[in-house]
Amino acid sequence: MMYTKKYLPLLLASIYASGSAFAGTMGEVGCTSVLCAVDAPGGFYLGGTAYYVKPSETGIGMVTDSWLFTSPGGFTARSKPFNPPHRWAGNVKLGYDFPMSANNIEANYLFLENKTHATNDFSNGSIGFGSILFPDATVPPSFGFVSDAQLKYEVDQVDLRVGRKYTDVNHNFSIRPSVGVRYAELKHSLTFAAPGNMISKYDGAGPMVSIEGNYMLAYGIGLVGYFDYGLLAGQSQTNSYVSLAGTNFGFSWPKQDRVVSSITARVGANYSYAFSNAANLTLEAGYQVNEFLNAMDTIRGTIAFDGIQRINGLETNDFGFRGPYISLTVHA
Repeated sequence: MMYTKKYLPLLLASIYASGSAFAGTMGEVGCTSVLCAVDAPGGFYLGGTAYYVKPSETGIGMVTDSWLFTSPGGFTARSKPFNPPHRWAGNVKLGYDFPMSANNIEANYLFLENKTHATNDFSNGSIGFGSILFPDATVPPSFGFVSDAQLKYEVDQVDLRVGRKYTDVNHNFSIRPSVGVRYAELKHSLTFAAPGNMISKYDGAGPMVSIEGNYMLAYGIGLVGYFDYGLLAGQSQTNSYVSLAGTNFGFSWPKQDRVVSSITARVGANYSYAFSNAANLTLEAGYQVNEFLNAMDTIRGTIAFDGIQRINGLETNDFGFRGPYISLTVHA
């Protein structure tokens, strides 16, 4: 993906460095009448997750075409939005449980790349074509005209956090609240055969909080739930262009500061197998939803062949993806 090679070594280095530097600073564990921070043997753990997710975007972020049809007593214009398929995405994590402590530190990296190709033409019975991104670009019914476009989403997200695990006296239920830092880079790339494109980028970093719960049923099988929230401060940038009749018409919105909310939620079931008091393997499967609020933009621009080319407006959209996942974690 975009930044796998760039960020993964930094994640690994941060975990090892933090584990060495702070392992001796953890104090005695605490306990309440309900939940206890139980001493754990400690050690490193490594995990990987495969997601089969479908992205979505609000507003006109997934729409390029407007097709005109006759209807009783008049006309009806219909949009032809993209319908991105489920694609594989991934996550890798490396963590360290501090010995004789309920505390841990963890870094993880999530990556996604989803491509969609869509074509539309007048074979659907329409009597006219209009561009949504360039409102005055229209095409009457013509033999051989095809609206050909590709939409690509890219996500790179890095988390670094510390947490503390609390367990009930029967060791059937546990929660792990955590605090940390999140960095995310998002990119929306829409290209069409005119030629032309519409590109939106955002990158930002900020604090995050999370909580994970685990309820053990029997024989190593349990139910899991997870939720996190990050508030990212960064910058967005958007530009587009289209080439018609041998002339390029470009539209550019400058970089601007923006705060984006990042939310993750998942629910599932897991199975844990213990090799020893410290070593175990956990297999987990479930369903996850990720959402970035106000993260992507879409420019609408008037070409104005006989007038002044101008930007009509900038629409800010939410972006997210959801789907099933499966993960494997090994604790040594």
